[in-house]
Amino acid sequence: MEKVSLLMKDSSEGDSQKETMIDFILSWTLRRSMQQYSEEKPVLYQYCRKILGKLIGIEMTDDVQVISVETWKQWKYIDLWANIRITCNGKEEFHAVLIENKAYTLTHHNQLARYKVIFDQVCEECMPDAKRHYILITALDEMPAMLTKECKENGYTPFCLGDLNDYEQQDSESDLFNEFWLRYW
Repeated sequence: MEKVSLLMKDSSEGDSQKETMIDFILSWTLRRSMQQYSEEKPVLYQYCRKILGKLIGIEMTDDVQVISVETWKQWKYIDLWANIRITCNGKEEFHAVLIENKAYTLTHHNQLARYKVIFDQVCEECMPDAKRHYILITALDEMPAMLTKECKENGYTPFCLGDLNDYEQQDSESDLFNEFWLRYW
């Protein structure tokens, strides 16, 4: 039997606010990667850490601790902004992450460039030492060439949701995580 998401797949046509749902789930997933949740639901914790690691380009080994994750949805039109504080081999790092998500649509009106300018201005003023990450996530099975090109031109890393998860993984201790990340939609 195919694993189909009841959370994300219904009878609606088009995006039907899927991008808003993606913002909420991504925010929750990133926050669940914090060290404080390691004992509560260990499988979920490891899955969330793995997703965060892919987004910021860090292998989430035992010597990497996620100390804090703060997220803001739809701040100055940026879908999701995350500030992440980690320690790696005892050394503290601060990461600022801009995420633009596109469920099944393409970018418009030079979105990536505009959001990057806003993000960079705030980072320069408030957190100049943060490692910056510019991410575009789509729910499409394959990244369209146009999005790949635009990401490259603007310094973004493109991901399909399938790049961040593995549908063959065992279920976690969270129905919400399972329905969004481990089911087809």
